[in-house]
Amino acid sequence: MNRKTGHVHAGLRRRVGTDDAHRSTRRKLLLALGAVALAAPFGSFAQQPGKVWRVGSLGVTAGRHLYAAFVAGMADLGYVEGRNVHYDKRESDGNFETFAKDARALAEARVDLIWVGGTPAAMAAQKATATIPIVFALVADPVYSKLIHSLSAPGGNLTGMTLLLAEIWTKRVEILNEIFPKVRRIGVLHNPLDSSNIAQLPYIREGAKAFGKEVMIVGATKPEEFAAAFAQLKTWRAQALLTAESTLFFQNRQALIEAAAKNHWPTVHSTKEYVDAGGVIAYGADYVQNCRDSAAYVDKIFRGAKPGDLPVQQPTKYEFVLNLKAAKAMGLTIPQSILLRADRVIE
Repeated sequence: MNRKTGHVHAGLRRRVGTDDAHRSTRRKLLLALGAVALAAPFGSFAQQPGKVWRVGSLGVTAGRHLYAAFVAGMADLGYVEGRNVHYDKRESDGNFETFAKDARALAEARVDLIWVGGTPAAMAAQKATATIPIVFALVADPVYSKLIHSLSAPGGNLTGMTLLLAEIWTKRVEILNEIFPKVRRIGVLHNPLDSSNIAQLPYIREGAKAFGKEVMIVGATKPEEFAAAFAQLKTWRAQALLTAESTLFFQNRQALIEAAAKNHWPTVHSTKEYVDAGGVIAYGADYVQNCRDSAAYVDKIFRGAKPGDLPVQQPTKYEFVLNLKAAKAMGLTIPQSILLRADRVIE
């Protein structure tokens, strides 16, 4: 069943209204600044007619649809491959060393701009160049990761779209508690090499404490370490699994979800792509839209704006998606009242 997306659900707001209130003023200010900075008439090529812009990109193979969304956003703004823009696409399995190598290659090629999807790719690009503009999407917390100075005044050569994933982990734990109140022991998988994961952990712990849950945090920096991490959680007798959002996990989401299902662990994620792959619960921003919207920054920079002067934008809409089919396969029941609140249910 499909329902109108984008609203924050009343039932989920009760316990976290205070957090939302604290952030509302900042969000309104940043959105206003972002709207002023990004709003501009078309005519992207008036200053340099006939120029073919060269855009390099860093991403993962499992995120090709996200890169496609960025390219679609560029097309909406009048940038057509072969006519006025050329894309130098680099993608990998999420390996940090590969990101670094590809970022250096793009910098050495002197592309006009580098677009990146995710925190590891953004950090690699930042290390590769301090002069070429970098536009990012899907970055969890760019301030924590030291990509920018602040959301309102990034400074430097980076700007783009953030997800601010960390701050809504408390809501995700609340959703898990509402659906499966008997779950007491929650396993948490994170990538200790990904700074955005480190930023997410305090919020996960905070949410667990608020709802009387225990957590065991285990790490994995490559797919070969997944089995050992899951073995730890199984020994600990975990009852559910939360995956901190990481490029590594997004790239390998199918394998992670299948392993969790074998242990009958309902899973909680930050984006619907995991639920589409068989996960049970997702609550977060639309990654596709995040990437598509980032194209506006590229357009603005090509018309003369400095990246450091363009405020970073954060999501204002979140999706609540459930996989009823996956839950039933594990012998789990999702209350009808919760199903009715979901934006989308996979049956």
